[in-house]
Amino acid sequence: MSPSSEQEILLRFFSRWLPPVDSLHRNAGNEVRYILTTLSRLLPQFLGVKPSKEAMLQLLYNEGYTFFNRFHILFETTLGATEKTMGNLFDRPTPTNRSQKSDALLAETQERVHVNVDGNAVKALRSLTLPLPENTSAEKRAEREALRSALSTWCENLKESLPGGI
Repeated sequence: MSPSSEQEILLRFFSRWLPPVDSLHRNAGNEVRYILTTLSRLLPQFLGVKPSKEAMLQLLYNEGYTFFNRFHILFETTLGATEKTMGNLFDRPTPTNRSQKSDALLAETQERVHVNVDGNAVKALRSLTLPLPENTSAEKRAEREALRSALSTWCENLKESLPGGI
């Protein structure tokens, strides 16, 4: 598969299933590593392609998704340079950190980087790559099957719409 058709597939997938949201809410589901791992598992199953994590990351950056961590909005693809300081937006006081609210730990080296996508949508897509536990309710099973069916149908239509197919 050519890199341009792989990029086209990724672009269509992101615009349909993981469009950007207006919120900069931090969630385990919208963490960059979680998204990339989810797509590395999901895309080979449904589309038969496995794009590199670098290609997916580059696409997110090129399409204007916002990368952010606890204290800053990050714009560089290296995820290291900061453009705009967000102050203590995410460092809301709680009973345990009220006294140290202003003492943000800037020396944290393992700061999680997030993207402005709906974390719940990523989690739902990831669930399609995992086996269901035996005690899963019928309602949850139906929801998951509906998502699997919608994704399968969309992927088949995508394969047919690409010149030369996949």
